[in-house]
Amino acid sequence: MSKKNKKKVSEYAQNLSHELLTPLAIIRSKAEILMQSPNLNGEDLENIDVILKNVRRINSLNKSLILLSKIEEKVYVDREQINIKELTDEILENFEDQIRSKKLSLRFKFDKVGQLLSNRTLIDILITNLIKNAVVHNTENGFIHISINEGHFAIENSFDKNFPPPVQHYKRFSSSRTEEGSIGLGLSIVKRISKYLEIPIHSEHSESTYKSSFTIS
Repeated sequence: MSKKNKKKVSEYAQNLSHELLTPLAIIRSKAEILMQSPNLNGEDLENIDVILKNVRRINSLNKSLILLSKIEEKVYVDREQINIKELTDEILENFEDQIRSKKLSLRFKFDKVGQLLSNRTLIDILITNLIKNAVVHNTENGFIHISINEGHFAIENSFDKNFPPPVQHYKRFSSSRTEEGSIGLGLSIVKRISKYLEIPIHSEHSESTYKSSFTIS
């Protein structure tokens, strides 16, 4: 596909995704209003809850597709010095409830404060998706180890053996089973961001552990 055609496809995807935002917002709003009705029985409430969950899922998918299109368009050009340790701390706070719910053992170790000159938005999304993958595809009472040292960021975790090898999740729209809240695009986005920022992600897995790392320079 030519560069011109790629741009047209990307623009079409972005326009379509933006157009979907309004009907999705309407469906969510109407479903939330319905849920407040005093005449609903248990089955009605369950059905509305399913609608809301799927609206949230489609919304997340839609935002991810917009992000991928913007990366393709090379929208993210700003660079700044990023404190990787502080950024990782902030991201981990968003996963505290899920980590506690799965009874995961979290270890965050750093020898030096890692500074990276890059696009903050994309690095935030990259680390968020790596951590989310480590949480979502983990097993109860498992572990997550994050380390920043010697110019590297690394995250290692146990994973649910009922899933295919985690490396397969780098493929967009993986057909494997996904947990609630997961849209199957997380590591595909990581791969696209790492390519765009020219920060290779190294991944390896054994029978029960998975590790991803990248260089901080």
